[in-house]
Order: sequence, then structure tokens, then C-alpha cells
Amino acid sequence: MTDQYKKWANLNVEDIEPMDVTDIEKARMKQRIINKKATKIKRPVWRIVSVALVILVASATTVSFAIPSVASQFPFIKGIVNYFTSDNDKLYEQYVDYATDIEQLEMSNGITMMIENAVFDGNTITITYALETEHDLGGNPRVGQFIDVEGSVAIGGIDSLQQISPTKYVGLARVTPTFKKGLEKVQVQWSPKSFTNDITDETINGDWKFNFELKKIQDEIQLVNQSMTDAGMTLIINEIRKTDVSTIIKMKQITESRLLKKWHLASPTLVIRDDVGNVYQVVDNGGSSMDNGATAEWSQSIGVIDKRATKLYIEPTMILSLGEAKGSEKYKMKTIEISLD
Repeated sequence: MTDQYKKWANLNVEDIEPMDVTDIEKARMKQRIINKKATKIKRPVWRIVSVALVILVASATTVSFAIPSVASQFPFIKGIVNYFTSDNDKLYEQYVDYATDIEQLEMSNGITMMIENAVFDGNTITITYALETEHDLGGNPRVGQFIDVEGSVAIGGIDSLQQISPTKYVGLARVTPTFKKGLEKVQVQWSPKSFTNDITDETINGDWKFNFELKKIQDEIQLVNQSMTDAGMTLIINEIRKTDVSTIIKMKQITESRLLKKWHLASPTLVIRDDVGNVYQVVDNGGSSMDNGATAEWSQSIGVIDKRATKLYIEPTMILSLGEAKGSEKYKMKTIEISLD
């Protein structure tokens, strides 16, 4: 394991020095550098490879059921995405209309885990799920292992699991796999392994296994290729991918070597608005670098763009960080204006 990997993989969001940052930035600091073999395996194995960085995050008896036979026991399972959507949040507005019903349920070591549905927009996989547990998992439990996508060379992502009653939890996971070429469908495997109480650090191990296929939602690609350079950093907006569920902004970042000698991580955050007054919630999908951060590919998502809009205004802020509570700096760049097709 290289020193560079250790610096990136051991970042702890709780140790970051206090500053005015968004939840997206904190989530990015918690993500891990992960890669894996592309060969097909029965159970997901996470492996670290030095050439590629991806910015992310006891015995038990297991019983599997089809959802229709036990759905009455889990009245909270429908419409899980609504727990993660506020009145002003349009990110998941179309999710239910295009989600694939998964309806898989597994029971292990006193925890019942159920996947409700999922969407693959060609870039990011979004999954909603729920838990019912005999154990005290705290308010926001940590999931022991993330999600594997067959054929991907790397995966980054974030997960949110929140308590809705003393024994019930709802979760939303977002993963962005990297492929050598685009796919029309993906095979998803998820073996969480454990859940950990966020307060006590008590871990409940188990054997939950899910396997399902998702077809890509049709997308429309608008090539952009507009860039902004400031303070030794260049951000290029490569393209905008529009689907009926989401809009994905794909970017490339170039960072001068003098900055990388001082900082361990450089990454962009975006504020996105349009010409009819909408300000969009932005979700970070993570990124990847093959050269220790000198160049990096990123993507961030918003909801469906207002049909009345003719322009997007993207306001980038570059975050330079040492991690591990050692300091950070922010540089606000000039606004990039994009005319929509």
C-alpha cells in the first residue's frame, strides 16, 4: 500500500478542520480509493490498485424471501425514496416512474434487509432499501461493504441509512461504476456483510446477498467542452447527459504539479442554476484519476432540467485539502454559461 493511498483512504470526515463546506464535500472526504479485478467472481472482492484512484465510501443464518409473501410485514417498504426528498428537492422527482422493482428480501442474524427498487441512468446506480432489526444500530448506521457492478474497473459512491422507528431504517445508495465502454445494462451484486452503530461502534455481522440486473434509461448527450482555469487548476465541462430521471454533468480536472506537492486532494463542487430561476440540488458521483490527481474525471448529478430553461450557469468551487484535519482551501472560479440544446 502506497503512502499516497494511505493519505486518501484514511481520510476521516469527523477529523476535518471546521470550515464552511457542504455535505457533498464531507461525503467525498469519506469515500475510499477502491479498484477491483474485472474478471467475474461469485462474491464481490474489493481490491486496491496503485495505478487507479477512485474517490468515494460471527456466523449467521440467512433466509431469502420473495417480497409478495412478506410485504405485509414491511408496510414502510413502498416509496422509500420519499424519505430522501424534500419539498424543494427535485433530484428524485421522476425516480419512481422509471425505477425497476427489485423486491428482494434477506434475513440474517436478527436483521431483515429488503431492496425496493433501483435506477441506472447510464452513469449512476441509485438503490432504495430498508432494514428491520432486533439490534440497536443507532440513528445512522454504517454499511460494512459497498456495491459491486459486474464488468466495472472501479466504483465510487455514497450511502445514506436513516432510522424511521426504533426497529426500522430506510436507505438510499448511489454508486458510479467506471467501465471501459458504456453498457446498456448492468449486473449488480451487493453483500453488505455488516451494519455498525454510528455511536457505539457495535457491529452486527451477517450474510445478506443480492443480485439483480438493471437496464440503462435512454439518454441524450450534449457535448459542451467549455473550460475555466484559475489558480493552477483547470475544470473542463465535457458533456451533459439528460435522461428522464436525472441530468449528469461530466467534467475533467487538471491540477498543476506544484499544487499537488502541497495538497493531497483537489476536487470540484458545483452550484447550478438556470435562466428561469431554478437552483438545482447537486449530488456528487465521485471521480477517478490514473495519475495521482494530476488529471481526474468527475461527474455530478441534478434532477431533470426545467423544460423552459435555455441556459445553465455552472459556478465551480475548487477544494484543495490535506485531509486528516491538516487544512484546506477553497477557490471560487468564474461562472461557466452553457446554452442548452
